[in-house]
Amino acid sequence: MAQASSHNPRGAVAPKRDELLRALQARERFLDAILGSLEPFFAVDGDWRVTFANRAAAGMTRQSVEQLIGRDLRELIPPELHETTRDELYRAMEERVTAQYEVPGPEGTRFLGTAYPLDGGGLAIYARDVTEVKRREAERAELFAALERSEQSFAAVFEASPFAMSLTEMPSGRILRVNAAFETLFGYRRDDLVGHTSPELGISDPESQAEIARRFADDGVVRDVEVPRTTADGQVKTLSISLDWVTLGQQAAVLTSARDVTVRVAAQEELRASREALLASERRYRSIVETTADGIMLGAPDGVIDFVNQRMADMLGYSRDELVGMAGFDLIFPDWEPAVMDHRAALVGGEVVRGEFKLRHKQGTPVWTVFSSTPMFDADGVHVGNLTMHSDITELKAAQEALRESEVAAAAQEEKSRLARDLHDSVTQALFAASLKAEALAAAGDLSPETARLVEEVRRLTGGALAQMRTMLLELRGEPLEEIPIRQLLRYVVEATESRTQTRVELSIAGGEPVPAGLHTAVYRIAQEALNNVTRHAHADHAWVELVSAPDLVRLSVRDDGEGFVAQPFDPAHIGLSSMRERAAEAGAELLLETAPGAGTTVVVEWRSRAS
Repeated sequence: MAQASSHNPRGAVAPKRDELLRALQARERFLDAILGSLEPFFAVDGDWRVTFANRAAAGMTRQSVEQLIGRDLRELIPPELHETTRDELYRAMEERVTAQYEVPGPEGTRFLGTAYPLDGGGLAIYARDVTEVKRREAERAELFAALERSEQSFAAVFEASPFAMSLTEMPSGRILRVNAAFETLFGYRRDDLVGHTSPELGISDPESQAEIARRFADDGVVRDVEVPRTTADGQVKTLSISLDWVTLGQQAAVLTSARDVTVRVAAQEELRASREALLASERRYRSIVETTADGIMLGAPDGVIDFVNQRMADMLGYSRDELVGMAGFDLIFPDWEPAVMDHRAALVGGEVVRGEFKLRHKQGTPVWTVFSSTPMFDADGVHVGNLTMHSDITELKAAQEALRESEVAAAAQEEKSRLARDLHDSVTQALFAASLKAEALAAAGDLSPETARLVEEVRRLTGGALAQMRTMLLELRGEPLEEIPIRQLLRYVVEATESRTQTRVELSIAGGEPVPAGLHTAVYRIAQEALNNVTRHAHADHAWVELVSAPDLVRLSVRDDGEGFVAQPFDPAHIGLSSMRERAAEAGAELLLETAPGAGTTVVVEWRSRAS
């Protein structure tokens, strides 16, 4: 019994230790289950040693939980992090206060770290993933920037619009802003309009205003509704108005656009009764139809033309008799056929169709119009045809395209001018300096024959390069050639030719009379082309350029002692000769050519005053 009693107390220790171990393991599993599912979490003691880290913390640091336990947290902070991260952690540890900081995570993520002091010393550090928050903040900033750009664009279009436009506060109906077209249409100044309502000013009548308000309340939008409106001087005009909501900054307002359709509505009301009545009473309406600036066309539901006015016929290049009975598809380009079919379907449904259209002229050229097409129904409601009015905007379209092309050309010329300035300030100056040095060496007088020959060659080449550069700068700057003396232009061409060939070119100018403006450029271009031909084809030792300029005679001669050739008409190899003949003919001069194999070539341009 004594042995048993002495053994039992020692044997009871093992179960208690096992129970304690199981409790500790259960506590660890509990902490891991609770904290492991959170975002990154660390616990450190007063010596900065990691005492706990969940799986998210391990993923954030790219280490295992086992590798983290016992590590000094300060060693885990990447050196590239901003100093404030370390400062905030030290402040939390030393001052025992809560601190926050932001750090980057793996794969472009961002974390907001919060360090909490623990009662027994050390810190509990929780990192919250704020990547999505930061992304939304960036998107929101971009949206606000886009909104601001959109509002600036809206303001520019609003003011420049040819249609009368206004912004109205709701539900008060007070006018917030109008454009210049609105002032012109109604005859009011902006200061007289802003802050007031249309009924207060007498612009709108209560009945039509109430109807528009009802439609807008039901549909949230109004499109092309025709209503009467009164101007400042008492005129009643028929306007086609559209309403829609817009948001400017934080303020929602109603955007109203209005077009004056008084004349068109009057004409349509005159012609609406029916197609048959219109044809039967053509004389009654002829004054309206024939004096309008718009082209008018009446068509059957299948598109066959029943009537056109003279303006419509002139617009398309046909006679009226040619157009009547023609199918509408014969007046359009194939790519517009789907749009025509859509328009016909809308007209059958009773809709008014408006917009821009491209008709085909009798000669095949496009005729751009702004059109309005209205369906016509008989007394029984049967669709009997369509009335279409066309306003020719071809010239406007051409002007817009020409403006675009001129802007492109201006930009190209500006770039050429910039390049010319750069070349002048760099290459030309360098060539000029080299030329001066070559001149100085040639004048030294104590050079060996071979050195003197080389110096002379350098002087000739730099002089020719300068001449070529001057010619290039002329072309790049786009300056009118007529403003540059002809002798200077010819000297540039001669020097440029000598610089790139062994041919010796002599220039002779007789007479001091200026070359007529119409001939000035032609003489320069022909001399340039003729010397180019000498360079490329003649293999000449010498060439001579002679210009005689008298009051009633201008004569240019370009002659060489080269190989010559047998001139053949329309020979592609001598296409430059055709170009020279065309230039001479355009300037009212005659071009003569003398050449034969082995006898050189002479090109002569001769102009004589008609008075002589």
